[in-house]
Amino acid sequence: MRSGLAWPPRSAAPLRPLPTRRSANCFAEAKTFRRRLLACCERWSGAVAPPEPKLDEAAAAFVAAGARFVVIGGFAVIANRFVRATEDVDFLVPDDPGNDRCVLAALRKLDGVRMRDEAPLAEEHLLGQAHLRALTRAGIIDVMRGGLSPLDFDTVAGEAMIAAYDGLEFPIASLRSIVGFKRLASRPRDRNDLIGLEEIHGELPNDPLPGLAD
Repeated sequence: MRSGLAWPPRSAAPLRPLPTRRSANCFAEAKTFRRRLLACCERWSGAVAPPEPKLDEAAAAFVAAGARFVVIGGFAVIANRFVRATEDVDFLVPDDPGNDRCVLAALRKLDGVRMRDEAPLAEEHLLGQAHLRALTRAGIIDVMRGGLSPLDFDTVAGEAMIAAYDGLEFPIASLRSIVGFKRLASRPRDRNDLIGLEEIHGELPNDPLPGLAD
């Protein structure tokens, strides 16, 4: 992240106990959401390395387009004080066709193409879809939907911190949210992030997550 960012971000909402939404198929839904998280690991296989991820440029384009989003992934880990490298920018977005069109407008403004085949971005790449991975001049940008509470978009957005850069403000996932995402994905990097965050913050939030054993 660039030096103009106000760091650390300020908290937008106090932490509070969160209810866990249960349904007859919540475990199947949680497994589907976990697959979306893992899909964000798709590697770039092009001959030329993608641009370095630029969170400020990506966030500025989304804000200018009027898109609702929350920063998750590696940059949210860094915002929560565990500093490590990251290969992409991860945005959580609501399941909203109007917002999806704003997201696509932002990605096009960043000269984005669909990463897997470098196809020009089209509405069918995001509307009605759970995940889009785009290659842009601001680096690789992953756009994904939320899951069940407490990892749904509204809850994550309500708990988010606010980062500022040159008059631009945008939301970044709180410690509680990022720990939930990391626990659910549970890749080697996610487990390492949890270790690093625990060394900094002490005991981490341990909210019940549908699909994970208590």
